[in-house]
Amino acid sequence: MIGVGASVYSYLVGSSTVKVGDTPSFWIVIGIIHLVQIISFIPAILFATERFFDLIGGLSFVLGSIICINIQPELNLKQIIALGFLNIWALRLAFFLFFRIIKEK
Repeated sequence: MIGVGASVYSYLVGSSTVKVGDTPSFWIVIGIIHLVQIISFIPAILFATERFFDLIGGLSFVLGSIICINIQPELNLKQIIALGFLNIWALRLAFFLFFRIIKEK
């Protein structure tokens, strides 16, 4: 099943993707996001809590989008503005959900 997933990802990424060395940027971003999720899983499992789930998810999204935009060889002002608004919204949602959980408990 993993081979099928890797094949689908490879097809979606295509051959015209931005590469860092020989590695498509897609795999680098996915790897970093997974690393953040695994690191955040450790305290969650130790303290048996899911309080940080939404916050870490939002921060992972913002981190991935910032990495993607910084890997791009050419940027224009519209891309930077769109990324800024997208990240502001993602952070607002992540912190809203985080503080809502903190208030409830």
